Amino acid sequence: MKKIILLALILITTPNLAFSEVDYDYKNPLHSADKDCVGVLSVVRDALFGDINIDTNKLKASVSPDTSLADFLSEMSSLQDKFILKYNRSRQFNDHYRAHKILVTNRISTSSGDYLVEELLKCIA
Repeated sequence: MKKIILLALILITTPNLAFSEVDYDYKNPLHSADKDCVGVLSVVRDALFGDINIDTNKLKASVSPDTSLADFLSEMSSLQDKFILKYNRSRQFNDHYRAHKILVTNRISTSSGDYLVEELLKCIA
């Protein structure tokens, strides 16, 4: 009986002890950088899926030349998840990274494709 009670206590308290998410604060420079990276990674993933007209082979060769496109997509998805899962679910965070995604997409259309590579390298470093 003691083991069952102890097990129940462990199961109930473990999720609270493993709490690592924080609230998004747009004034915090680290949070803002994470938001920017999520926007950039979202553009990269859209490009890999073919939703945006960007040379993905050049992008992949600049960032991760030894992987296949499928592995590169998986790597970018995992990295994006890492940034997103740092924060509690927040409409503000979602709105801010989507706005940054639009800004990145517009910047790519008016400049060379090197801009996206530079931004992506900032997120990976």
